[in-house]
Amino acid sequence: MTLLYGNENFDQRVIEHLRNLGYDVLTAREAGKANQRIPDEQVLEFAIAENRAVLTFNGKDFFKLHKTIPDHKDIVACTYIQIMNVLRSEFMRKLRSTENRWRGN
Repeated sequence: MTLLYGNENFDQRVIEHLRNLGYDVLTAREAGKANQRIPDEQVLEFAIAENRAVLTFNGKDFFKLHKTIPDHKDIVACTYIQIMNVLRSEFMRKLRSTENRWRGN
């Protein structure tokens, strides 16, 4: 499974969800790199050194970096709306499962 590195702006709820699915996710906070205004280039270089793909909401800038630093594991970029849709779907799945248990199904 791909090792992941959550950029400091990435949603912690999604990181926890990915971990529940079995992914190894290291966050900027856990790596001691949060709240330091680290340039995106250095974020990508850290992910490369750790053999991890970057998780970010900042696709525009990271995809520009992809052109100048192509030798990386991967860049996974999404929008906040996409994340909320995933979380909403997961919440609804859990709610249906709970309702089924209440009904004895």
